[in-house]
Amino acid sequence: MAFIHFRRVKVDWAVVEVGLGGRLDSTNIIMPEVSVVMSIGIDHSEFLGTTLKEIAGEKAGIIKEGVPVVSAQQRPEAMEVLERLAAEKTAPMLVYGRDFSSRPLSETSEGICMDYRGQAEYRGINIPLAGAHQEMNASVAIKTIETISEQYPGMAFDVRKGLGQVRWPGRLELVRDNPPILIDGAHNPDAALSLAGHLRRLLASQYKRIILVAGVMGDKDVSGILSPLLPLACGIIFTAPSYGRAASPGQLVSIAASMGFSSRASQDVSGALSMAEKIWTPGDLIVVTGSFYTIGEVKEVLLGKGILTGLREQLR
Repeated sequence: MAFIHFRRVKVDWAVVEVGLGGRLDSTNIIMPEVSVVMSIGIDHSEFLGTTLKEIAGEKAGIIKEGVPVVSAQQRPEAMEVLERLAAEKTAPMLVYGRDFSSRPLSETSEGICMDYRGQAEYRGINIPLAGAHQEMNASVAIKTIETISEQYPGMAFDVRKGLGQVRWPGRLELVRDNPPILIDGAHNPDAALSLAGHLRRLLASQYKRIILVAGVMGDKDVSGILSPLLPLACGIIFTAPSYGRAASPGQLVSIAASMGFSSRASQDVSGALSMAEKIWTPGDLIVVTGSFYTIGEVKEVLLGKGILTGLREQLR
């Protein structure tokens, strides 16, 4: 339906994100100008495989004959698969850290500033997205634009303006100031590690304690998601969004107990927020994570609108 709509309205460019995997995903019917592969981790193992090699093989299914590939930095076993399949398709491959790079300048809870070196050099690019991992994400985006511009020399683009205006609802998003409530849709171990790294920096510079509210889908690697986050929290509250796949708060409490952490449970997201606010004291940060379903309900409770509503408003 999306592709039919794009054709009818005659879009110039479409950024198409794969839904699941790549090789067998319905979006893979297109012939792109460039294929982009972000960091590969263990996720959706029931469909994509249990090893990085297997998952990388599915992701690499979007690589097309002769079409350039831009890749984030990967673990060696994933990179081996991507490079082999790119070579088989005679697809030029450009990798972060090898063919293009960046250098961090500063990081705050509001965003990052970085230098980029690739086909061109950009110094002091400000990106209003929190988290050190956004440096590589932004670099991949710039390299993708550079790769397209090589194929279309007359194409005009403004890297600073584009990155300066980017918004990403649900990723390290501060949705309330008093008490401060940060939401992040981390729903796999790699995303949880990135979130944990950001929270450690906030604890060192801005906040005294973290109150963690988490609701996770039952078919995810729950222990892998929780293990980097629980040690950072002074208080842990588990909940469940109104979705059938969600792990019950009781299950999460049991998993946390097996890992050596005590916690509380609330049967709904609204109740979990109330519990967190009751134990909050000045200097604390309330963090809600574990699933986009969970943080979507937080936005509905606090703002009267979910993630998709916010995106639609920003696109208008």
